[in-house]
Amino acid sequence: MNILHLHTELNITCGISKTIFLIAKYPKDGDMHYVLAFGGDAGKKYSGSGINVVFLKRRRSFFKDFLYLKKFVKKNEIDIIHSHHRYWDFVADSASRFFGAKRITSVQSFVYGKKLMSYKSPVLLAAGESVKKHLVDYFGVNKKRIVVFNNFTDESEIKAVRQKQEVRTELDIPDDAYVFGYAGRFSVKEKGIDVLADAFRDFSGKYSGARLVMAGGGSDIKKILIPENTLILDSKENIFDYYNIFDCFILPSRVDPFPLACLEAGMMKIPFIGSDVNGIPEMIENNKDGLLFPKEISLMLSEKMEVFYKDRKFAGECSRRFFDKVKEKYNSTKALDKLNRIYRNL
Repeated sequence: MNILHLHTELNITCGISKTIFLIAKYPKDGDMHYVLAFGGDAGKKYSGSGINVVFLKRRRSFFKDFLYLKKFVKKNEIDIIHSHHRYWDFVADSASRFFGAKRITSVQSFVYGKKLMSYKSPVLLAAGESVKKHLVDYFGVNKKRIVVFNNFTDESEIKAVRQKQEVRTELDIPDDAYVFGYAGRFSVKEKGIDVLADAFRDFSGKYSGARLVMAGGGSDIKKILIPENTLILDSKENIFDYYNIFDCFILPSRVDPFPLACLEAGMMKIPFIGSDVNGIPEMIENNKDGLLFPKEISLMLSEKMEVFYKDRKFAGECSRRFFDKVKEKYNSTKALDKLNRIYRNL
């Protein structure tokens, strides 16, 4: 089958972009995958793996996108259109009367408004149970149209290339410094980076030798007061070189459907602390394979940071248990086999 994936931006640090990459990188049963987006910084990664990727290199225009999609589907004999953004879901639905391709849409975020224009595909893949609930409660989607399809990891993709000491030296981090890390979009409203900054400031008042490394992109980083001993990094092509220096990974989100970063930290055996929102508790069992704190409560996050900082043995036990869970439940082999069955049952 010929399968077309539609997204707005393909970016190196974007979880959705990573998922599309893995789906297209490992085709099943002779399938051919195409990827269409407006832009992004991950094009080299895609094309370097032999994936057919096309960048429109322009802003959205419904009429132009409608015509382009109709032409592309016909020219490449597309059997399935897999939308990864509700804009493309709407465009594909509008154009569907002109072609016979089947449609499916992945839903990996909580969005609001535009109810009459959203999620028209016959089958919706919800990233987690919290996303499924949102689709039912807010958009009124029939449960029978929804399949829970969790994010997943590919062990071969999650590896550090550079030595840990090399990266610490690059960042001028002392050998004995404990490193808390965050990687992802710099967002206050969704990712809660302000909560992390406040928590680390409180923590540093007790333990001055620690460091906080925040890697990602987004203008919200300018909206928060950066604590001392904090390093702000741009998005990195191989972010796992920087994961590798983290003694603890923190995800302080206010909203997070089913974060891929959590799974990536698990695969690298990094002790994990996250807020108790949405999809994070679907993965993390508090005090067993990680620590959870009430969202937005920076003082509680600081206390959880102190737990792992003071008890390295417990932190290691949690990370090993989470590694085992991720490797068993959220691996690419199981996920792609499931997706293959879904495609063929459309």
